[in-house]
Amino acid sequence: LPIFATYFKCVRCRPNCSLCSTLLWFKYGYILGDAAMTVVNGFGMLLSMLSLAVYYQNTGYKRVTELQGILGLTVVAAWLVAIARGWLTLDGVGLSAMSGSVVMYAMPLVSLVRALRQVAGAAICPASVSLEMVTVALLVSLAWVAYGACIHDRYVLIPNALGFFLSVCQLGLWGLQRTLRHRQAAQPCKSGAQDPLLLQRTIELRKL
Repeated sequence: LPIFATYFKCVRCRPNCSLCSTLLWFKYGYILGDAAMTVVNGFGMLLSMLSLAVYYQNTGYKRVTELQGILGLTVVAAWLVAIARGWLTLDGVGLSAMSGSVVMYAMPLVSLVRALRQVAGAAICPASVSLEMVTVALLVSLAWVAYGACIHDRYVLIPNALGFFLSVCQLGLWGLQRTLRHRQAAQPCKSGAQDPLLLQRTIELRKL
């Protein structure tokens, strides 16, 4: 399960946010009567629960995860009560779901900012941007943009268009980092360095 490993390295609260986001969209799709949105996000909820269980089992931040889970459940419960009482209209539910997606897509910005600092300082950190996760986010957001345009739903279209833009930025950054790593790996050889440890490090970098 290598994709789970890269998934957990991004942001520690992401599994909780993923579960809350899919639940928001599931409820919005159910109220809207959209079968595709309901089924997809229902399946997404199951996967989010699975990933959260695996994450909780292996993380060293169990206390933080528990507090985040309690906070997330409290917010979702209050949101469901507001819907049941009629305090939230369909637009309000859609806006809530859209806000959840914006938070989800904004999560990788933490890794993005860290990677930008590393690039600026010529640091080498291959795992700062996960190609697998960025590619998945790019394809998923593109599919939802197309679907949102087809059903003329701005709450689906706007957050996924933002997610697509952020994914493109991260994909470009991944390419930039890879180029810089190879350039740094080639520099010691060009300067004729003979330090065994330095040469070993150079060989390891070329294998990345």
